[in-house]
Amino acid sequence: MPTRSARAAPARQEPLSETLEDYLEIVFLLSRPSATVRVSDIARAKAVRMPTVVTALHRLAERGYLRYAAGENAQLTRAGAARGRRIAARHAFLQRFLSDTLGVPEAIAARDACGLEHHLAPETLERLAAFVDYLDRCPLGGGPPGCRWRSAEARAAGRGRRPFAWRAWAGRLRGAGEGR
Repeated sequence: MPTRSARAAPARQEPLSETLEDYLEIVFLLSRPSATVRVSDIARAKAVRMPTVVTALHRLAERGYLRYAAGENAQLTRAGAARGRRIAARHAFLQRFLSDTLGVPEAIAARDACGLEHHLAPETLERLAAFVDYLDRCPLGGGPPGCRWRSAEARAAGRGRRPFAWRAWAGRLRGAGEGR
């Protein structure tokens, strides 16, 4: 008989701790190739021990974000997949903003994005997306004052990369800070 946490309770839109948001993001990213995620894969991705992962999975299951029972794989609920997608989008957006727009080295941008993603309101993220969209539409050689503010390093960081659809990210970022 499945345990209480194996059955998914309706997801409560209460704030998740940074740690639980990180776990939900990792489960979302690891579940993309297959529907379920092994505890050992999460532990390896987070560089933590399996009992630590099990505790986090039980907490997420209690909140209705995934189905999990001891000794089994984790599976996102619809609410868990939606919230995990928003968290992952928020992280990817911030990392690309830091690296491509500001010229922050990739390793630092990845670390800083992980910290920022938990503390910015959805309205702030949407404003950042609109700002970057404005910069991308502004010709570097002219246009409104301020268009040339990006450093040579920031412009070089974006070379060779596919153009980033900043506006498209605004929709994915909505609701990313539920409960804040």
